[in-house]
Amino acid sequence: MPDITLPVLPGGAARVLRWLVAEGTALEQGAPLAIVLTGHAELLLPAPAAGTLREPVAEGASVAPGEVLGRLVPTTDDRRPTTDDRRPTTDDCDRVSDRVFVTPLARSIAKAHGIELELVSGSGAGGRILAADIRAALPMAQPASPSLAASQSPCLPVSLSPGLLVSLSPCLPLASATFELDASATLARMTALREGFVLLRLPLSFGACVVAAVAALLPAHPLLNARWDEQALVLRRRVHVALGEGGEAGLCWSLVRDAGDLTLRGVARALATRGGEQTEAATFAGVSMATGTAWHSAYPPLPQTAAALSVGQPVQRAVAVGEHMAMRPMASLTLCYDARVVDHQGAARFLAALCGVLAGG
Repeated sequence: MPDITLPVLPGGAARVLRWLVAEGTALEQGAPLAIVLTGHAELLLPAPAAGTLREPVAEGASVAPGEVLGRLVPTTDDRRPTTDDRRPTTDDCDRVSDRVFVTPLARSIAKAHGIELELVSGSGAGGRILAADIRAALPMAQPASPSLAASQSPCLPVSLSPGLLVSLSPCLPLASATFELDASATLARMTALREGFVLLRLPLSFGACVVAAVAALLPAHPLLNARWDEQALVLRRRVHVALGEGGEAGLCWSLVRDAGDLTLRGVARALATRGGEQTEAATFAGVSMATGTAWHSAYPPLPQTAAALSVGQPVQRAVAVGEHMAMRPMASLTLCYDARVVDHQGAARFLAALCGVLAGG
């Protein structure tokens, strides 16, 4: 009966916030098991092996690294692994009966590149194959068949603009959603506040208003502030928003640390200090378009982030207001997100809430 122990996590000891499965539930290896809270972040722990959950510690209990969280009773199913788990080869037939433990992300990368999992040595706990192990094997991997090799596109860096370089890969599924915003209330608020900002020598931009609204909303939409690591999805409490502003000459990045703790004035002051090299600490990214809309300009998430918001500048357009037509300053908000972390409904809920905050002035 193997123990489920708490791995070494950032922040040391952890408190069990919630078990995601009930005692007696049969689990596959890698299935979501529990959410724990350390001094730095909330983390999702996967099941280290297949089995039935027994003797879980009580929710709210504090556990130190290496201590037991619960136990897994091995299943009595003695079937051989399916071809999706293991692919038998004549050169490695004595290992076919052993179970290969692999994270879902590592399996996806291996499948996309035709890598035989039994030829990869795992560096994780218990020999588990991690995504880093698969990536390390990419240069020497051979496609499973010529047709598979012809159908796959390489992971090449693609320049979307002089200010952003991103690597597009079939390993990272991205999706986007776009909402339109009537920016009348936000622009009216900016007009009312501009004189005070000028006295403080602080620039007040539409992008700063959006950053302040996003920072206030992210605690209610924690998945958009999360990141993947090799073992779990990490939910982060601190909100560091990177904002890229510029046009054809490139993006100039600013980082607003702990943006949720700042007023609009504090956000504007942080944006006044430029520092593109600091974006590695960002938990969420925004791009303020210099002109036009963000309908077809969805910037991808920065590394270590799950989403990026492209903000189009308000443009006067004729729109229906009740039973009449009127000219309104309309801005587009496009959220590009990691589809492994957030679904379309979650993205739409966030954009709807953001539009509500900005429309309220």
